[in-house]
Amino acid sequence: ARAQPHWVPDAAAASCARCGARFGLVLIRRHHCRLCGAVVCGDCSTGRASLLGWGIEDEVRCCGQCHVFERQQLPMLLAGELWRKPAAWTGVRRRRFLWLEADQSQLAWCAWDDETCIAEREQPRRLELRHLAEVRVAKGRHLELLTGSGETLTFESSTERVAAAWSAALSRLQQIIADRRAAARTYGGGAHGVSPRTVAISSPRLHEALQRR
Repeated sequence: ARAQPHWVPDAAAASCARCGARFGLVLIRRHHCRLCGAVVCGDCSTGRASLLGWGIEDEVRCCGQCHVFERQQLPMLLAGELWRKPAAWTGVRRRRFLWLEADQSQLAWCAWDDETCIAEREQPRRLELRHLAEVRVAKGRHLELLTGSGETLTFESSTERVAAAWSAALSRLQQIIADRRAAARTYGGGAHGVSPRTVAISSPRLHEALQRR
């Protein structure tokens, strides 16, 4: 396969980025995860997935971590989750519906109408992931989103499991984006092909596929 800007070159990896197995020993070959760009061995890249948010419709090779993200964590983020604003908030309507936009570039949230059980998505608030500095869980059920400007957005879940799952998924997405950008700058001569939004909107067919997810 043709090398992409975010792929770590074969020569820069003496061992698998996931299990540490050294390449060249006992016929351990190098492979690239098409999502994060890491060089991994065959055993650590048995999964395949279509990467619509990055402009790839066919199922392609992924490392184990990225396969779990695409198959399990990403669908959860795209589907969205109902959260509560922390108790200190004084408004009457406390519930918020939070989701990841289809092109994976932004988080969005809006008020939830308890009477109709409908999320009011017409004018959501948004946070671009490039402005998201850290994701963490506080007090067991609070998902905290720390921005680069120092603001902390807090969403409270009904269970610790949901808060932990969202924190892990968003942290993994942050790491994927960071790895792609770092490799593109170091090995690709720039940041070409980094933005999922740029790739997604370049093809009307891909854009339609993203909206159907």
